[in-house]
Amino acid sequence: MEFDISSNIRTLAKSNKYQTIYSHTKECGMPLFENNGDYNSSQIIFLRYLNFYYNIYTDIAMEYVIEKVLEDEIYEDAYWYYKRTKKTDTYKEKDSKSDDPNSTKWIMRRPKPEVK
Repeated sequence: MEFDISSNIRTLAKSNKYQTIYSHTKECGMPLFENNGDYNSSQIIFLRYLNFYYNIYTDIAMEYVIEKVLEDEIYEDAYWYYKRTKKTDTYKEKDSKSDDPNSTKWIMRRPKPEVK
């Protein structure tokens, strides 16, 4: 019988218990592990999957994706791949002043200053 550590870590990281702990850890800055540095490989993998699922749950809450994505690891990985590759087009916008239909320009907007 082969022990698949990655699949078990994913299951733990996806759970409500560890997502809640991770969320509070991010907000309060409290340590997640007893050791505050020099993480072993299992801890790094666990942190990576905690963040992975945190982002997926956030996208579900924002209605960017449906909850069905959590039914299979293949769906999760496929969505993450799609999201990473789609991110490169986030700041591109069609250049309406150009005659070339394939022309794009980069739009980098600063947030509006707060009015007091």
